[in-house]
Amino acid sequence: MSTSAQRPDPAGTVYRRPGATRPRLPRDPLTWVAVFISAAGLLLGGFFVLGGPGGDGTPAVPAVAATPSTGASTPAGQEPPAPPTVTVSSPTATPPAEGASSPPTIPTGPTAFRQVASSRCLGVDGDGAQAPARLLDCRGDDPRQRWLPNAIGSGLVSLVNQASNMCLDVEGPNAADGARLQQYPCHGEANQQWQLVPSAGGQVLIAALYSGRCAYPDGGRRDAGTEIRQITCVDAPDQQWQFG
Repeated sequence: MSTSAQRPDPAGTVYRRPGATRPRLPRDPLTWVAVFISAAGLLLGGFFVLGGPGGDGTPAVPAVAATPSTGASTPAGQEPPAPPTVTVSSPTATPPAEGASSPPTIPTGPTAFRQVASSRCLGVDGDGAQAPARLLDCRGDDPRQRWLPNAIGSGLVSLVNQASNMCLDVEGPNAADGARLQQYPCHGEANQQWQLVPSAGGQVLIAALYSGRCAYPDGGRRDAGTEIRQITCVDAPDQQWQFG
């Protein structure tokens, strides 16, 4: 009689097949390394999904480095440096030449211009345009010898003849020495603009703005009828004129 027939097995008893072996853990070291790496990967993945130590599920945001300012910074507690101060030197006035007097007052009405060297007056010979300016014997009642200094700014005047209402004009216009002076309808150009330059003796030089030259009798002559021309200014008696 067999043992199985004599003792019934309790319910749920499992028998191995004859010759079957019990499962064992792997002995290969490489297999253990692979298992360890897989487990570590699972743990790290869960850590990042849960958001790290906070555990609130929000991904961690890396800190952003502050961008430095483009301007220079001032240390705390110190005042910013003041901007540099620009110093501008004041111009120094040039003293007047020795013997020079104060500028004479320019008349506001018609006046004569009497030459110092000859005591003759600046006038015009004729009534029309281009009538030449000449040195004439002074006659207080002759309007051809009287001129109105009409201020036009910056120390300049036009000289308007009382008889013709025309202006003293450099013919041409011409900037050279020897160009003659004449009367011509007023147009306000530079060859009709004059500067009454104070001279050393208290008189004036009649200087043309256009050329920078001065009125004087042709050749320095002093006789009546001599044409008035322009020449380089030298503040000599034949270029000096008095009002009145």
